[in-house]
Amino acid sequence: MQRKLYISLCFFALLSFLLAIAPSDGWEAGGELTISALNFHPDRKPEDTTFSPYYLPLQYNVFVSHRLDESMSFDLTYTKDNILRNVLFGNFSYEMDYFSLQVGPFFGLGNSTEVPVKAGILASIEVRSPGQLYIFLRSGRSLNLLNIFKGNALSGSVSSVGDFMQENNEVRFGLYLRNTILSLFVQSKIFTEFTSSYGTVSDSQTDYGTRTEVFQKNIPFRIILSFFFRNMSRYYEDIPSPVEHTIGSLIFGSRLEYSYNSRWTSYIDLESSIYSFGLNDLIGEYAGTEYLFTFKTGFRYRFQ
Repeated sequence: MQRKLYISLCFFALLSFLLAIAPSDGWEAGGELTISALNFHPDRKPEDTTFSPYYLPLQYNVFVSHRLDESMSFDLTYTKDNILRNVLFGNFSYEMDYFSLQVGPFFGLGNSTEVPVKAGILASIEVRSPGQLYIFLRSGRSLNLLNIFKGNALSGSVSSVGDFMQENNEVRFGLYLRNTILSLFVQSKIFTEFTSSYGTVSDSQTDYGTRTEVFQKNIPFRIILSFFFRNMSRYYEDIPSPVEHTIGSLIFGSRLEYSYNSRWTSYIDLESSIYSFGLNDLIGEYAGTEYLFTFKTGFRYRFQ
């Protein structure tokens, strides 16, 4: 806990230093807090067949970005996530009318004592026909740098205690309608770790759904509605009889953004489970009767 707090404080100090010494033009900063009842407890065991909605870990992210010119920018983002754990992203972006490209390293920080830092690479591309449609692809994965000269740096295996892999992927297709953007998406996050108790253990979360964004020029409000199926799983791979605990949940999400002026934007976001149920080794063991939710609130500030 002290290690993770130290890393967070160091990152906040770095952000403050960058903002203090750099010219204010072109900078943007922001943050987000998340509380969710849809999580597996980190101490969960293979023999556990219940699910508690009362484990409510605090998640957050903070970022700073700077526009270098009309087409290029870079950003730093520190994220504490219930699936990916602690990650520092650094990305360079290049944007034109019909496409944008983003690529950069990321670092898993303080996720295990044995491997305090693990690097990876994240890349995304968006191709669009302005006012008609767009396609967005993102893929990120940890690298086994010790194996880079053996040709298997992208290997997903973990073989020593404390070693871990982080994966972050998304595919999105959208259509522009009148004052509306309608999107279909698949988004997945995976964290795989080699533990001393159970060997390889993987946490994953995959969302399949639709998103509708409603807006109008010169109106400070923006509304985003989503409906999706979430598959959240923990897989104990190396025990004598492998076990996979999975919760499936139909979720309705609503988000309200408000722009106070050209600098300040804030938002609130609520995802509510309509129906949740057990899958794989939790079939028949869990039928969700509790209210499962994810609440987010955040802001962005543009320095001018």
